[in-house]
Amino acid sequence: MKKVLRNGLLFLDLPQGDILSAGFVIMFLAMLSGVFGLIRDRLLAANFTPDLVGIYFASFVIPDNIFQVFILSAVGVAFIPVFSKYQKQHEEWRLARSVLNASLLFFLIITVIIIVLTKPLSFLIVPGLYKENAQHIDLLVNLTRIILLAQPFFVLSYFCTGVLQSYQRFLVPASASLFYNIGIILGILFLAPVFGMYGVALGIILGAFLHFAIQVVFVWRLGFSYNFDFRVFHPGVLEIVRLMIPRSISIAIERAKLTVDTILASVISLSSITYLNFALHVAVFPVSLVAASVAQAAFPFFAQARARGDMEEFKKHLRLSLIHIIFLLAPASVLLVIFHTPIVRLVFGAPLFSWTATVLTAQTLAILSLGLIAQGLSNILARGFYALFDTKTPLIMTVISITTTIALSLFFVLYLKLDVRALAVSTTVGSFINAMVLFILLNRKIGSFLDARFMGSLIKIFFMSALLAVVSYAMLKLLEQYFNTSFTLTLLLFTVLVALISSAFYLLLSFLFNLSEYKELFLLFQKAGAIHKRLTREN
Repeated sequence: MKKVLRNGLLFLDLPQGDILSAGFVIMFLAMLSGVFGLIRDRLLAANFTPDLVGIYFASFVIPDNIFQVFILSAVGVAFIPVFSKYQKQHEEWRLARSVLNASLLFFLIITVIIIVLTKPLSFLIVPGLYKENAQHIDLLVNLTRIILLAQPFFVLSYFCTGVLQSYQRFLVPASASLFYNIGIILGILFLAPVFGMYGVALGIILGAFLHFAIQVVFVWRLGFSYNFDFRVFHPGVLEIVRLMIPRSISIAIERAKLTVDTILASVISLSSITYLNFALHVAVFPVSLVAASVAQAAFPFFAQARARGDMEEFKKHLRLSLIHIIFLLAPASVLLVIFHTPIVRLVFGAPLFSWTATVLTAQTLAILSLGLIAQGLSNILARGFYALFDTKTPLIMTVISITTTIALSLFFVLYLKLDVRALAVSTTVGSFINAMVLFILLNRKIGSFLDARFMGSLIKIFFMSALLAVVSYAMLKLLEQYFNTSFTLTLLLFTVLVALISSAFYLLLSFLFNLSEYKELFLLFQKAGAIHKRLTREN
Protein backbone atom coordinates (compact mmCIF):
# COMPACT_ATOMS: atom_id res chain seq x y z
CA MET A 1 0.00 0.00 0.00
CA LYS A 2 2.84 2.40 0.88
CA LYS A 3 4.43 1.57 -2.47
CA VAL A 4 1.19 2.44 -4.30
CA LEU A 5 0.83 5.73 -2.44
CA ARG A 6 4.46 6.69 -3.07
CA ASN A 7 4.28 5.85 -6.76
CA GLY A 8 0.88 7.52 -6.96
CA LEU A 9 2.34 10.84 -5.75
CA LEU A 10 5.19 10.56 -8.25
CA PHE A 11 2.68 9.68 -10.96
CA LEU A 12 0.55 12.75 -10.19
CA ASP A 13 3.61 15.01 -10.28
CA LEU A 14 4.76 13.91 -13.74
CA PRO A 15 4.04 16.05 -16.81
CA GLN A 16 1.19 14.65 -18.88
CA GLY A 17 3.36 14.46 -21.95
CA ASP A 18 5.46 11.79 -20.24
CA ILE A 19 2.51 9.48 -19.51
CA LEU A 20 0.62 7.89 -22.37
CA SER A 21 -2.27 6.89 -20.13
CA ALA A 22 -2.85 10.30 -18.49
CA GLY A 23 -5.82 11.05 -20.74
CA PHE A 24 -7.60 8.00 -19.40
CA VAL A 25 -6.85 9.05 -15.80
CA ILE A 26 -8.28 12.52 -16.40
CA MET A 27 -11.48 10.99 -17.80
CA PHE A 28 -11.66 8.55 -14.90
CA LEU A 29 -11.22 11.34 -12.33
CA ALA A 30 -13.90 13.43 -14.04
CA MET A 31 -16.26 10.45 -13.95
CA LEU A 32 -15.44 9.77 -10.29
CA SER A 33 -16.04 13.42 -9.39
CA GLY A 34 -19.36 13.32 -11.23
CA VAL A 35 -20.41 10.20 -9.32
CA PHE A 36 -19.56 11.89 -6.02
CA GLY A 37 -21.55 14.91 -7.17
CA LEU A 38 -24.59 12.70 -7.67
CA ILE A 39 -24.01 11.12 -4.23
CA ARG A 40 -23.95 14.65 -2.82
CA ASP A 41 -27.29 15.40 -4.48
CA ARG A 42 -28.75 12.13 -3.20
CA LEU A 43 -27.79 13.07 0.37
CA LEU A 44 -29.33 16.51 -0.08
CA ALA A 45 -32.58 14.94 -1.29
CA ALA A 46 -32.53 12.49 1.64
CA ASN A 47 -31.96 15.11 4.34
CA PHE A 48 -33.84 18.21 3.17
CA THR A 49 -37.15 19.03 1.52
CA PRO A 50 -37.11 20.13 -2.14
CA ASP A 51 -37.91 23.70 -1.01
CA LEU A 52 -34.81 23.84 1.19
CA VAL A 53 -32.64 22.25 -1.49
CA GLY A 54 -33.97 24.87 -3.92
CA ILE A 55 -32.79 27.61 -1.55
CA TYR A 56 -29.42 25.86 -1.34
CA PHE A 57 -29.02 25.89 -5.14
CA ALA A 58 -30.24 29.50 -5.36
CA SER A 59 -27.61 30.59 -2.84
CA PHE A 60 -24.89 29.57 -5.31
CA VAL A 61 -26.07 31.88 -8.09
CA ILE A 62 -24.38 35.11 -6.98
CA PRO A 63 -21.05 33.61 -5.78
CA ASP A 64 -20.76 31.34 -8.83
CA ASN A 65 -21.52 34.15 -11.27
CA ILE A 66 -18.83 36.39 -9.78
CA PHE A 67 -16.23 33.65 -9.62
CA GLN A 68 -16.78 32.22 -13.09
CA VAL A 69 -16.95 35.58 -14.85
CA PHE A 70 -13.90 37.15 -13.20
CA ILE A 71 -11.64 34.28 -12.11
CA LEU A 72 -12.39 31.13 -14.11
CA SER A 73 -12.29 33.05 -17.39
CA ALA A 74 -8.82 34.39 -16.54
CA VAL A 75 -7.37 30.95 -15.79
CA GLY A 76 -8.98 29.16 -18.71
CA VAL A 77 -8.03 31.65 -21.41
CA ALA A 78 -5.52 34.23 -20.24
CA PHE A 79 -3.33 33.14 -17.33
CA ILE A 80 -1.84 29.96 -18.81
CA PRO A 81 -0.54 31.43 -22.12
CA VAL A 82 0.85 34.56 -20.41
CA PHE A 83 2.43 32.54 -17.59
CA SER A 84 3.98 30.21 -20.19
CA LYS A 85 5.46 33.20 -22.01
CA TYR A 86 7.04 34.52 -18.80
CA GLN A 87 8.47 31.07 -18.09
CA LYS A 88 10.83 31.57 -21.01
CA GLN A 89 11.99 34.84 -19.40
CA HIS A 90 12.35 33.19 -15.97
CA GLU A 91 9.93 35.77 -14.56
CA GLU A 92 6.94 33.46 -14.11
CA TRP A 93 6.87 33.45 -10.30
CA ARG A 94 6.97 37.23 -10.03
CA LEU A 95 4.03 37.38 -12.45
CA ALA A 96 2.25 34.61 -10.52
CA ARG A 97 2.54 36.47 -7.22
CA SER A 98 1.26 39.69 -8.78
CA VAL A 99 -1.71 37.90 -10.36
CA LEU A 100 -2.54 36.06 -7.15
CA ASN A 101 -2.40 39.15 -4.95
CA ALA A 102 -4.35 41.29 -7.41
CA SER A 103 -7.03 38.56 -7.73
CA LEU A 104 -7.39 38.18 -3.96
CA LEU A 105 -7.66 41.94 -3.44
CA PHE A 106 -10.22 42.29 -6.24
CA PHE A 107 -12.27 39.40 -4.93
CA LEU A 108 -12.11 40.74 -1.37
CA ILE A 109 -13.55 44.08 -2.51
CA ILE A 110 -16.28 42.39 -4.55
CA THR A 111 -17.12 40.05 -1.65
CA VAL A 112 -17.56 42.92 0.81
CA ILE A 113 -19.86 44.74 -1.63
CA ILE A 114 -21.94 41.63 -2.30
CA ILE A 115 -22.25 40.78 1.40
CA VAL A 116 -23.73 44.25 1.98
CA LEU A 117 -26.10 43.92 -1.00
CA THR A 118 -26.98 40.23 -0.60
CA LYS A 119 -30.57 40.76 0.52
CA PRO A 120 -31.74 43.02 -2.35
CA LEU A 121 -29.82 40.88 -4.86
CA SER A 122 -31.46 37.73 -3.48
CA PHE A 123 -34.85 39.31 -4.09
CA LEU A 124 -33.93 39.60 -7.77
CA ILE A 125 -32.55 36.06 -8.01
CA VAL A 126 -35.39 34.25 -6.18
CA PRO A 127 -38.53 36.39 -6.44
CA GLY A 128 -40.71 33.34 -5.77
CA LEU A 129 -39.30 33.01 -2.26
CA TYR A 130 -40.93 36.22 -1.12
CA LYS A 131 -44.40 35.15 -2.13
CA GLU A 132 -44.13 31.44 -1.28
CA ASN A 133 -42.00 31.04 1.85
CA ALA A 134 -40.88 34.38 3.23
CA GLN A 135 -39.54 32.90 6.49
CA HIS A 136 -36.66 31.40 4.52
CA ILE A 137 -35.39 34.77 3.28
CA ASP A 138 -32.77 34.97 6.02
CA LEU A 139 -31.66 31.43 5.23
CA LEU A 140 -31.04 32.30 1.58
CA VAL A 141 -29.17 35.49 2.49
CA ASN A 142 -27.00 33.78 5.10
CA LEU A 143 -26.21 30.79 2.88
CA THR A 144 -25.14 33.13 0.09
CA ARG A 145 -22.82 34.99 2.44
CA ILE A 146 -21.28 31.79 3.79
CA ILE A 147 -20.69 30.46 0.27
CA LEU A 148 -19.04 33.78 -0.61
CA LEU A 149 -16.52 33.06 2.16
CA ALA A 150 -15.51 29.88 0.31
CA GLN A 151 -14.64 31.74 -2.89
CA PRO A 152 -11.15 32.97 -1.81
CA PHE A 153 -10.12 29.31 -1.55
CA PHE A 154 -11.28 28.87 -5.13
CA VAL A 155 -9.27 31.91 -6.21
CA LEU A 156 -6.19 30.29 -4.66
CA SER A 157 -7.11 26.90 -6.06
CA TYR A 158 -7.63 27.97 -9.66
CA PHE A 159 -4.41 29.96 -9.48
CA CYS A 160 -2.76 26.64 -8.59
CA THR A 161 -4.64 24.97 -11.46
CA GLY A 162 -3.25 27.51 -13.93
CA VAL A 163 0.31 27.02 -12.69
CA LEU A 164 0.08 23.21 -12.73
CA GLN A 165 -1.44 23.08 -16.21
CA SER A 166 1.25 25.46 -17.47
CA TYR A 167 3.75 22.81 -16.37
CA GLN A 168 1.66 20.07 -18.05
CA ARG A 169 0.46 18.69 -14.70
CA PHE A 170 -3.20 17.92 -15.43
CA LEU A 171 -3.94 15.04 -13.09
CA VAL A 172 -3.93 16.89 -9.76
CA PRO A 173 -6.26 19.69 -11.01
CA ALA A 174 -8.54 16.98 -12.45
CA SER A 175 -8.85 15.42 -8.98
CA ALA A 176 -9.58 18.71 -7.16
CA SER A 177 -13.33 18.75 -7.85
CA LEU A 178 -13.54 15.24 -6.37
CA PHE A 179 -12.23 16.58 -3.05
CA TYR A 180 -14.65 19.51 -3.26
CA ASN A 181 -17.59 17.13 -3.46
CA ILE A 182 -16.14 15.07 -0.62
CA GLY A 183 -16.07 18.20 1.57
CA ILE A 184 -19.75 18.88 0.90
CA ILE A 185 -20.65 15.25 1.54
CA LEU A 186 -18.84 15.41 4.91
CA GLY A 187 -20.79 18.59 5.70
CA ILE A 188 -24.10 16.86 4.96
CA LEU A 189 -23.24 13.75 6.96
CA PHE A 190 -21.63 15.27 10.05
CA LEU A 191 -22.48 18.99 10.23
CA ALA A 192 -26.02 19.13 8.83
CA PRO A 193 -27.49 17.02 11.67
CA VAL A 194 -26.31 19.74 14.09
CA PHE A 195 -26.51 22.95 12.05
CA GLY A 196 -29.08 22.07 9.39
CA MET A 197 -28.51 23.64 5.99
CA TYR A 198 -25.81 25.83 7.51
CA GLY A 199 -23.82 22.63 8.07
CA VAL A 200 -23.95 21.99 4.32
CA ALA A 201 -22.66 25.52 3.71
CA LEU A 202 -19.77 24.85 6.11
CA GLY A 203 -19.09 21.69 4.10
CA ILE A 204 -18.81 23.89 1.00
CA ILE A 205 -16.05 25.89 2.72
CA LEU A 206 -14.33 22.62 3.68
CA GLY A 207 -14.64 21.36 0.10
CA ALA A 208 -13.21 24.61 -1.29
CA PHE A 209 -10.27 24.32 1.11
CA LEU A 210 -9.63 20.71 0.03
CA HIS A 211 -9.89 21.82 -3.63
CA PHE A 212 -7.01 24.21 -2.89
CA ALA A 213 -4.98 22.05 -0.51
CA ILE A 214 -4.65 19.09 -2.89
CA GLN A 215 -3.03 21.39 -5.48
CA VAL A 216 -0.91 23.82 -3.48
CA VAL A 217 1.55 21.12 -2.39
CA PHE A 218 2.46 20.39 -5.99
CA VAL A 219 2.73 24.10 -6.85
CA TRP A 220 5.22 24.52 -4.02
CA ARG A 221 7.20 21.57 -5.39
CA LEU A 222 7.53 23.44 -8.70
CA GLY A 223 9.32 26.31 -6.97
CA PHE A 224 6.61 28.82 -6.05
CA SER A 225 7.10 30.89 -2.90
CA TYR A 226 4.68 33.50 -1.67
CA ASN A 227 5.30 37.13 -0.75
CA PHE A 228 3.28 40.30 -1.05
CA ASP A 229 4.55 41.16 -4.51
CA PHE A 230 1.71 43.42 -5.55
CA ARG A 231 2.01 44.96 -9.01
CA VAL A 232 -1.40 45.67 -10.46
CA PHE A 233 0.15 47.35 -13.50
CA HIS A 234 2.62 44.56 -14.18
CA PRO A 235 2.63 44.11 -18.00
CA GLY A 236 1.71 40.45 -17.60
CA VAL A 237 -1.25 41.29 -15.34
CA LEU A 238 -2.52 43.86 -17.85
CA GLU A 239 -2.15 41.35 -20.68
CA ILE A 240 -4.16 38.77 -18.74
CA VAL A 241 -6.92 41.32 -18.13
CA ARG A 242 -6.99 42.19 -21.83
CA LEU A 243 -7.17 38.56 -22.91
CA MET A 244 -9.83 37.54 -20.40
CA ILE A 245 -12.38 40.23 -21.34
CA PRO A 246 -13.92 38.39 -24.36
CA ARG A 247 -14.13 35.12 -22.45
CA SER A 248 -15.62 36.91 -19.43
CA ILE A 249 -18.33 38.34 -21.66
CA SER A 250 -19.08 34.89 -23.09
CA ILE A 251 -19.28 33.31 -19.61
CA ALA A 252 -21.45 36.20 -18.36
CA ILE A 253 -23.90 35.51 -21.20
CA GLU A 254 -23.95 31.79 -20.40
CA ARG A 255 -24.44 32.50 -16.69
CA ALA A 256 -27.29 34.88 -17.54
CA LYS A 257 -29.22 31.95 -18.93
CA LEU A 258 -28.71 29.89 -15.75
CA THR A 259 -29.66 32.87 -13.62
CA VAL A 260 -32.87 33.45 -15.56
CA ASP A 261 -33.69 29.75 -15.21
CA THR A 262 -33.35 30.07 -11.43
CA ILE A 263 -35.51 33.19 -11.38
CA LEU A 264 -38.26 31.58 -13.48
CA ALA A 265 -38.07 28.29 -11.60
CA SER A 266 -38.61 30.21 -8.34
CA VAL A 267 -41.66 31.87 -9.90
CA ILE A 268 -43.07 28.38 -10.58
CA SER A 269 -42.14 27.09 -7.10
CA LEU A 270 -39.07 26.85 -4.88
CA SER A 271 -39.06 23.09 -5.43
CA SER A 272 -38.75 23.67 -9.18
CA ILE A 273 -35.24 25.04 -8.63
CA THR A 274 -34.36 21.66 -7.13
CA TYR A 275 -36.01 19.65 -9.90
CA LEU A 276 -34.22 21.63 -12.60
CA ASN A 277 -30.79 21.46 -10.96
CA PHE A 278 -31.05 17.75 -10.19
CA ALA A 279 -32.05 17.02 -13.80
CA LEU A 280 -29.24 19.22 -15.14
CA HIS A 281 -26.64 17.47 -12.96
CA VAL A 282 -27.57 14.08 -14.40
CA ALA A 283 -27.90 15.30 -18.01
CA VAL A 284 -24.63 17.24 -17.95
CA PHE A 285 -22.67 14.27 -16.60
CA PRO A 286 -22.17 12.40 -19.93
CA VAL A 287 -21.65 15.66 -21.84
CA SER A 288 -18.97 16.85 -19.43
CA LEU A 289 -17.26 13.50 -19.46
CA VAL A 290 -17.37 12.77 -23.19
CA ALA A 291 -17.32 16.21 -24.83
CA ALA A 292 -14.65 17.65 -22.54
CA SER A 293 -12.39 14.64 -23.04
CA VAL A 294 -12.76 14.56 -26.83
CA ALA A 295 -12.39 18.36 -27.08
CA GLN A 296 -9.26 18.35 -24.93
CA ALA A 297 -7.70 15.68 -27.14
CA ALA A 298 -8.84 17.19 -30.45
CA PHE A 299 -8.02 20.88 -30.03
CA PRO A 300 -4.21 20.55 -30.31
CA PHE A 301 -4.64 18.58 -33.55
CA PHE A 302 -6.93 21.31 -34.92
CA ALA A 303 -4.39 23.99 -34.02
CA GLN A 304 -1.41 22.08 -35.44
CA ALA A 305 -3.18 21.37 -38.74
CA ARG A 306 -4.17 25.03 -39.01
CA ALA A 307 -0.61 26.16 -38.24
CA ARG A 308 0.70 23.96 -41.09
CA GLY A 309 -2.01 25.26 -43.41
CA ASP A 310 -3.20 21.70 -44.00
CA MET A 311 -6.97 22.15 -44.14
CA GLU A 312 -7.57 18.59 -45.30
CA GLU A 313 -5.91 17.33 -42.13
CA PHE A 314 -7.98 19.86 -40.16
CA LYS A 315 -11.18 18.51 -41.69
CA LYS A 316 -10.11 14.94 -41.02
CA HIS A 317 -9.61 15.59 -37.30
CA LEU A 318 -12.88 17.53 -37.18
CA ARG A 319 -14.83 14.64 -38.72
CA LEU A 320 -13.27 12.14 -36.33
CA SER A 321 -14.06 14.30 -33.32
CA LEU A 322 -17.65 14.86 -34.37
CA ILE A 323 -18.31 11.17 -35.02
CA HIS A 324 -16.72 10.20 -31.69
CA ILE A 325 -19.02 12.63 -29.89
CA ILE A 326 -22.09 11.25 -31.67
CA PHE A 327 -21.00 7.63 -31.15
CA LEU A 328 -20.64 8.10 -27.38
CA LEU A 329 -23.51 10.49 -26.65
CA ALA A 330 -26.19 8.89 -28.83
CA PRO A 331 -26.61 5.80 -26.58
CA ALA A 332 -26.34 7.98 -23.46
CA SER A 333 -29.17 10.15 -24.77
CA VAL A 334 -31.33 7.12 -25.63
CA LEU A 335 -30.83 5.44 -22.26
CA LEU A 336 -31.48 8.61 -20.25
CA VAL A 337 -34.71 9.23 -22.17
CA ILE A 338 -35.98 5.66 -21.72
CA PHE A 339 -34.80 5.06 -18.16
CA HIS A 340 -35.31 8.61 -16.85
CA THR A 341 -37.63 7.57 -14.02
CA PRO A 342 -35.55 4.64 -12.64
CA ILE A 343 -32.41 6.80 -12.81
CA VAL A 344 -34.01 9.68 -10.91
CA ARG A 345 -35.44 7.27 -8.35
CA LEU A 346 -32.05 5.66 -7.88
CA VAL A 347 -30.08 8.91 -7.60
CA PHE A 348 -32.54 11.08 -5.70
CA GLY A 349 -35.11 8.68 -4.27
CA ALA A 350 -35.70 9.44 -0.59
CA PRO A 351 -38.70 9.81 1.72
CA LEU A 352 -38.47 13.63 1.54
CA PHE A 353 -38.38 13.49 -2.28
CA SER A 354 -41.99 12.79 -3.19
CA TRP A 355 -43.37 10.92 -6.19
CA THR A 356 -44.46 14.24 -7.73
CA ALA A 357 -40.91 15.52 -7.33
CA THR A 358 -39.57 12.32 -8.92
CA VAL A 359 -41.90 12.57 -11.92
CA LEU A 360 -41.16 16.24 -12.61
CA THR A 361 -37.40 15.75 -12.23
CA ALA A 362 -37.44 12.63 -14.42
CA GLN A 363 -39.46 14.24 -17.19
CA THR A 364 -37.24 17.33 -17.08
CA LEU A 365 -34.22 15.02 -17.39
CA ALA A 366 -35.76 13.21 -20.38
CA ILE A 367 -36.29 16.50 -22.24
CA LEU A 368 -32.77 17.74 -21.45
CA SER A 369 -31.34 14.40 -22.61
CA LEU A 370 -32.68 15.00 -26.12
CA GLY A 371 -30.13 17.80 -26.48
CA LEU A 372 -27.01 15.92 -25.34
CA ILE A 373 -25.59 15.39 -28.83
CA ALA A 374 -26.19 19.03 -29.77
CA GLN A 375 -24.34 20.22 -26.67
CA GLY A 376 -21.43 17.90 -27.36
CA LEU A 377 -21.18 18.94 -31.01
CA SER A 378 -21.23 22.63 -30.07
CA ASN A 379 -18.22 22.01 -27.86
CA ILE A 380 -16.18 20.59 -30.75
CA LEU A 381 -17.42 23.03 -33.40
CA ALA A 382 -16.56 26.04 -31.23
CA ARG A 383 -13.00 24.72 -30.86
CA GLY A 384 -12.83 24.42 -34.61
CA PHE A 385 -13.44 28.16 -34.83
CA TYR A 386 -10.93 28.85 -32.05
CA ALA A 387 -8.24 26.93 -33.94
CA LEU A 388 -8.95 29.20 -36.92
CA PHE A 389 -8.41 32.24 -34.65
CA ASP A 390 -12.11 33.08 -34.87
CA THR A 391 -13.50 33.71 -31.37
CA LYS A 392 -16.17 36.10 -32.58
CA THR A 393 -18.45 33.59 -34.34
CA PRO A 394 -18.88 31.24 -31.32
CA LEU A 395 -19.52 34.29 -29.11
CA ILE A 396 -22.18 35.63 -31.47
CA MET A 397 -23.82 32.21 -31.64
CA THR A 398 -23.77 31.95 -27.85
CA VAL A 399 -25.59 35.27 -27.66
CA ILE A 400 -28.17 34.19 -30.26
CA SER A 401 -28.87 30.74 -28.80
CA ILE A 402 -29.05 31.93 -25.20
CA THR A 403 -31.23 34.92 -26.15
CA THR A 404 -33.58 32.48 -27.90
CA THR A 405 -33.55 30.18 -24.89
CA ILE A 406 -34.32 33.00 -22.45
CA ALA A 407 -37.11 34.35 -24.68
CA LEU A 408 -38.72 30.91 -24.90
CA SER A 409 -38.40 30.39 -21.14
CA LEU A 410 -40.03 33.74 -20.41
CA PHE A 411 -42.86 32.95 -22.84
CA PHE A 412 -43.45 29.46 -21.45
CA VAL A 413 -43.42 30.41 -17.77
CA LEU A 414 -44.77 33.96 -17.62
CA TYR A 415 -47.29 33.81 -20.46
CA LEU A 416 -48.31 30.14 -20.82
CA LYS A 417 -47.83 29.43 -17.06
CA LEU A 418 -46.09 26.10 -17.75
CA ASP A 419 -44.07 24.17 -15.16
CA VAL A 420 -40.34 23.42 -14.87
CA ARG A 421 -40.36 21.04 -17.84
CA ALA A 422 -40.79 24.07 -20.10
CA LEU A 423 -37.37 25.35 -19.03
CA ALA A 424 -35.87 22.06 -20.22
CA VAL A 425 -37.64 22.46 -23.58
CA SER A 426 -36.17 25.93 -24.11
CA THR A 427 -32.68 24.70 -23.13
CA THR A 428 -32.86 21.82 -25.60
CA VAL A 429 -34.12 24.06 -28.42
CA GLY A 430 -31.30 26.53 -27.75
CA SER A 431 -28.73 23.71 -27.87
CA PHE A 432 -29.97 22.54 -31.27
CA ILE A 433 -29.96 26.06 -32.69
CA ASN A 434 -26.40 26.65 -31.51
CA ALA A 435 -25.08 23.35 -32.89
CA MET A 436 -26.84 23.61 -36.26
CA VAL A 437 -25.78 27.18 -36.99
CA LEU A 438 -22.17 26.56 -35.84
CA PHE A 439 -22.10 23.52 -38.12
CA ILE A 440 -23.40 25.48 -41.11
CA LEU A 441 -21.03 28.42 -40.56
CA LEU A 442 -17.94 26.26 -40.07
CA ASN A 443 -18.84 24.18 -43.12
CA ARG A 444 -19.08 27.41 -45.09
CA LYS A 445 -15.84 28.79 -43.65
CA ILE A 446 -13.56 25.84 -44.45
CA GLY A 447 -15.51 24.17 -47.22
CA SER A 448 -17.51 20.98 -46.90
CA PHE A 449 -15.86 18.67 -44.38
CA LEU A 450 -18.37 15.82 -44.71
CA ASP A 451 -17.38 12.76 -46.71
CA ALA A 452 -19.04 9.45 -47.59
CA ARG A 453 -17.39 7.62 -44.69
CA PHE A 454 -18.62 10.20 -42.17
CA MET A 455 -22.17 10.07 -43.52
CA GLY A 456 -22.09 6.28 -43.52
CA SER A 457 -20.95 6.18 -39.89
CA LEU A 458 -23.60 8.75 -38.97
CA ILE A 459 -26.40 6.69 -40.53
CA LYS A 460 -25.14 3.55 -38.80
CA ILE A 461 -25.00 5.24 -35.39
CA PHE A 462 -28.52 6.61 -35.64
CA PHE A 463 -29.85 3.26 -36.84
CA MET A 464 -28.03 1.52 -33.97
CA SER A 465 -29.48 4.08 -31.53
CA ALA A 466 -32.98 3.37 -32.83
CA LEU A 467 -32.45 -0.37 -32.31
CA LEU A 468 -31.04 0.35 -28.85
CA ALA A 469 -34.13 2.37 -27.99
CA VAL A 470 -36.49 -0.44 -29.03
CA VAL A 471 -34.52 -3.17 -27.25
CA SER A 472 -33.99 -1.08 -24.10
CA TYR A 473 -37.65 -0.17 -23.82
CA ALA A 474 -38.67 -3.81 -24.29
CA MET A 475 -36.09 -4.85 -21.70
CA LEU A 476 -37.44 -2.24 -19.27
CA LYS A 477 -40.96 -3.62 -19.53
CA LEU A 478 -39.77 -7.22 -19.33
CA LEU A 479 -37.46 -6.86 -16.32
CA GLU A 480 -39.89 -4.70 -14.36
CA GLN A 481 -41.98 -7.83 -13.86
CA TYR A 482 -39.13 -9.61 -12.06
CA PHE A 483 -37.69 -6.79 -9.92
CA ASN A 484 -39.45 -5.17 -6.97
CA THR A 485 -37.99 -1.70 -7.52
CA SER A 486 -39.62 -0.25 -4.42
CA PHE A 487 -36.37 -1.19 -2.62
CA THR A 488 -33.20 0.80 -3.31
CA LEU A 489 -30.93 -2.24 -3.56
CA THR A 490 -33.26 -3.98 -6.02
CA LEU A 491 -33.56 -0.77 -8.03
CA LEU A 492 -29.76 -0.48 -8.10
CA LEU A 493 -29.39 -4.06 -9.35
CA PHE A 494 -32.10 -3.45 -11.94
CA THR A 495 -30.42 -0.26 -13.20
CA VAL A 496 -26.91 -1.78 -13.31
CA LEU A 497 -28.18 -4.86 -15.14
CA VAL A 498 -30.02 -2.73 -17.70
CA ALA A 499 -26.97 -0.51 -18.20
CA LEU A 500 -24.66 -3.49 -18.72
CA ILE A 501 -26.99 -5.27 -21.16
CA SER A 502 -27.65 -2.05 -23.10
CA SER A 503 -23.94 -1.21 -23.31
CA ALA A 504 -23.09 -4.73 -24.46
CA PHE A 505 -25.85 -4.59 -27.08
CA TYR A 506 -24.60 -1.24 -28.42
CA LEU A 507 -21.02 -2.52 -28.62
CA LEU A 508 -22.22 -5.67 -30.37
CA LEU A 509 -24.05 -3.53 -32.92
CA SER A 510 -20.88 -1.45 -33.37
CA PHE A 511 -18.96 -4.63 -34.11
CA LEU A 512 -21.61 -5.95 -36.49
CA PHE A 513 -21.79 -2.63 -38.34
CA ASN A 514 -17.98 -2.47 -38.47
CA LEU A 515 -17.65 0.87 -36.69
CA SER A 516 -14.02 1.50 -35.77
CA GLU A 517 -14.93 3.70 -32.79
CA TYR A 518 -15.76 0.74 -30.57
CA LYS A 519 -12.11 -0.41 -30.71
CA GLU A 520 -11.00 2.77 -28.96
CA LEU A 521 -13.08 1.87 -25.92
CA PHE A 522 -11.05 -1.30 -25.45
CA LEU A 523 -7.83 0.71 -25.62
CA LEU A 524 -8.93 2.49 -22.43
CA PHE A 525 -8.72 -0.80 -20.54
CA GLN A 526 -5.18 -1.30 -21.83
CA LYS A 527 -4.29 2.15 -20.54
CA ALA A 528 -5.83 1.32 -17.19
CA GLY A 529 -3.59 -1.75 -17.00
CA ALA A 530 -0.53 0.35 -17.81
CA ILE A 531 -1.39 2.76 -14.97
CA HIS A 532 -1.84 -0.13 -12.52
CA LYS A 533 1.63 -1.43 -13.40
CA ARG A 534 3.06 2.04 -12.97
CA LEU A 535 1.59 2.41 -9.50
CA THR A 536 2.60 -1.00 -8.20
CA ARG A 537 6.11 -1.37 -9.59
CA GLU A 538 9.24 -0.97 -7.48
CA ASN A 539 11.38 2.13 -8.07
